[in-house]
Amino acid sequence: MQTALPPEQIAWCGLDSVLLYWDEMLLMVGPNGDPVRYVYDEPIKLIPECDGVRILSNSTMEFLQRVPDSTVSIFQIGSTEPGALLYDALDHFDRHSAKVSPLLILKKWHLIVLSGFILSSCDSDMLYLSSTEYLEISLNACFPSSGVRIVNKENS
Repeated sequence: MQTALPPEQIAWCGLDSVLLYWDEMLLMVGPNGDPVRYVYDEPIKLIPECDGVRILSNSTMEFLQRVPDSTVSIFQIGSTEPGALLYDALDHFDRHSAKVSPLLILKKWHLIVLSGFILSSCDSDMLYLSSTEYLEISLNACFPSSGVRIVNKENS
């Protein structure tokens, strides 16, 4: 987008993205330079926070944050990261697919790498599984005879 007018508001969104607001149009520019455009029907106010930006209008309040790299690596099309393989295996498992067995044969180092993905990705509210569910699935995948079952103390 090219304009001669300076933005009405500028705010950092996390550590590596910037929000630029012109009349009814918000532009988010991330570390890769690919902008994301949001259109608003009414004026907004940007309130920066440590991990994102709160967007206030007369009728709504939203919170905008950049998708963490760990989450992108799991859900990116064609990803071969351990977390993506596990998520794919879970999908096949839920559908009772025969393809699940080869996907669940993970090497032990994948479990170590995977635990890092779990911890960093579960900070985000974008995942459908809890870190406990991911851990249980990965432990049973690496040690099938163990029959590990993790019980949540809050729900037991």
